[in-house]
Amino acid sequence: MNKLAFFTLFLPIAAASQTRNECWLKMMVTHPLNEHWSLGAELQHRRQANFQVQDKNIFHYPLANYVRAWITYKLPHNWTLVLSPVGYFDNEDIVSSDGELKQTNELRVSPGVIRAFEMGRIRNKNRLLYDARLADFNKSYHFFQSRFRMQNSFSFPVFWVKKENKISYQLSNEILIKKEKTSVGFDQNRLYNAIQWENHGLNIDIGYQWIVQKNGASTFRRNQLFIALNIII
Repeated sequence: MNKLAFFTLFLPIAAASQTRNECWLKMMVTHPLNEHWSLGAELQHRRQANFQVQDKNIFHYPLANYVRAWITYKLPHNWTLVLSPVGYFDNEDIVSSDGELKQTNELRVSPGVIRAFEMGRIRNKNRLLYDARLADFNKSYHFFQSRFRMQNSFSFPVFWVKKENKISYQLSNEILIKKEKTSVGFDQNRLYNAIQWENHGLNIDIGYQWIVQKNGASTFRRNQLFIALNIII
């Protein structure tokens, strides 16, 4: 029975059909208050091609705009508590072949925990995050949904340009489980890889993310150019 439940949960990975091509841009600014506490602000802008036609321009239509606040607290032994006390999400879904968009919005609160490991020069980070989501909060038909997010990532240093400049290869996988009312099941699987340039308090990632996502009875793929800028001030 347990094996059957496992394969039922992850069956959408093998059954994916439709493909969407997108570009995700992210900027994260973090300000350490002391050796334990940090404050952060995250901004994201996403673009998309029209998946309903043979559109290849990943910058053609808006997909989403996100803004989130973050609070982190570092514990001993490489444990970190994280909390996004508020996040606003504005999403655009393509609903017709001529590019007609449907707008939805969302408020989100996300607590979580991170455990990091150092294996020589390789860094491993494991994150468990819970998303409490209030969708279409300003409409009469708003609804609540929650997600459990389990991410495992690795950073492999490639070479140092100078002592303070490092180039690394980033690899991560994240599984998202969605709960809505009494229903619990697979939501997404995100596989990400990128090249990262790091210089003091500045990191720039340029990479590719592949997502399998379930939407009702259907499942689709997302191919994404992913560019991230992380700044510590």
